[in-house]
Amino acid sequence: MIEGIIASLIAAIIGSITVFLYRKGYIQKSYDWFLFLIAPKGDSQQSILPKKLSKFQNRIKRRLLLDQSRFGYHRGQFGKSCDSLNADKWQTKGSKENLNLKPRMYLTYWPIFILSKYKLEQYSLNLAIKGIKELFHDDKIPVFSSAPHASPTGLTFTFNIRHTMAGAHILALKNPNNTITRAVIGQMLDINNNWQDKNGGWKQTSDLNSKVDLWASTYAIKLLDFAITKDLKPFDNKADFLIENIKRTMTFIEKEFKTSRWGDPGKLLVEENLVSIFIDLAPLLLKYSQSLYNDCMTEMKNWLDNAGNLSEKYLSLLEKQSTPVSKDQAYARMAYAFYLANDDSWKLWFEGLSKSSLKTMFSSELAFLLELTFKYYEKE
Repeated sequence: MIEGIIASLIAAIIGSITVFLYRKGYIQKSYDWFLFLIAPKGDSQQSILPKKLSKFQNRIKRRLLLDQSRFGYHRGQFGKSCDSLNADKWQTKGSKENLNLKPRMYLTYWPIFILSKYKLEQYSLNLAIKGIKELFHDDKIPVFSSAPHASPTGLTFTFNIRHTMAGAHILALKNPNNTITRAVIGQMLDINNNWQDKNGGWKQTSDLNSKVDLWASTYAIKLLDFAITKDLKPFDNKADFLIENIKRTMTFIEKEFKTSRWGDPGKLLVEENLVSIFIDLAPLLLKYSQSLYNDCMTEMKNWLDNAGNLSEKYLSLLEKQSTPVSKDQAYARMAYAFYLANDDSWKLWFEGLSKSSLKTMFSSELAFLLELTFKYYEKE
C-alpha cells in the first residue's frame, strides 16, 4: 500500500513537472532540437527539387527545410535552430513575452517570401502559412506567457501589435485579399486603437505602457505599402490615407536613424540591426526617403576594407557579442543588402559563401542565399 502511495506521488510530481515544462515551452524546444540533430544527411526531397538548380541551391533548401518545425506550437515556423538568447536581443525591453513561445516571425517571413516568389517547396510553404494563421485570435496575435491552446488561461489580455502586422503581411504574400490581413489593416487605420503614436512610430504590444518600436514601425510601413501596391480591397480607394500614415512612419524611422543609427545601446549593435532593417526597407526607402537610403548605404560601405570585403573590425564586433554573429552570417546579410541596392559587390561575397557549410546560418540568411543563387546564375 505504501509503495502504491509513493508511486502515485512520484507520478503526480513527474506529471506536474511535465506540464510546467510544456507550458514554459521547454519540451517542444528540446524535441525540435533533437529532430534537427538526428535529421538525415541526404536530401530526402531531391526528387521534387527543380532540376536546374545548382547543388548549392539544394544544400540551402535542405538546411532550410530542416530548420522548419513540423510539430507543436511552432508548427510550420522556420528558425527552430535559433535559441532564445538570440531572440532576446531583438525584444523590446520590459516585454513579458515568453521567449520560448515567441513566434519566429522574422525567421519565418523571409523563407515564405522567397519560396513564394520562386514557387518552391509548396508543402513546406503551405505548412508555414498555416502555422502563422493559427497564431491569430480575433484577428490579432496574443502575447503568449504560456503555451497557446493549452488552456484559456494561457492567453494574456495583451496582444503583440508587431507580430500581428508581420503575420498579416505573411498571410498576404500568397493570398493578398485574405480576411485576416484586411482586418489587421482596418485595425491599423482605426485611430481609436492607438497603435500608431503621434510621433509616427508603432507600438510593440497593446499594453498601456508599451513604447513605440522600430521593428513594429518597419512591419507597419511594409504592410501599408503592400496594401497600396496590390490595391487591396476595401483600401484601394484610401491610398491617400495610407500614404499619409506611411509618411508619418517614415518620419519616425528617419528620426531613429539620426538618433541612434537604429542601434540599441547595450543590447543590439548598429552594425547588426542597420543591415537587417535596411534589408526589410530598401525598396520603400527608395520610394519614400532617398536620403535615408543613401545614408544607409554610406554607413554600410564604411564597414568594408580597401579590398571591398567586410573589415576585420566589423566582423570582430559581431563575433564578440554575447550572441555572436558568424562571419558567414555577416556576409550573407550584407550580400543580400547590396543585392537589393543593385551593387554588384554581393557577387564576390556570394562566391565565397558558396563554399560555406551553412551550419551557422539562420533561416532568414538561408532564404537570402537561396534568392541570390537565382540572381547569380541568371546573369552568367
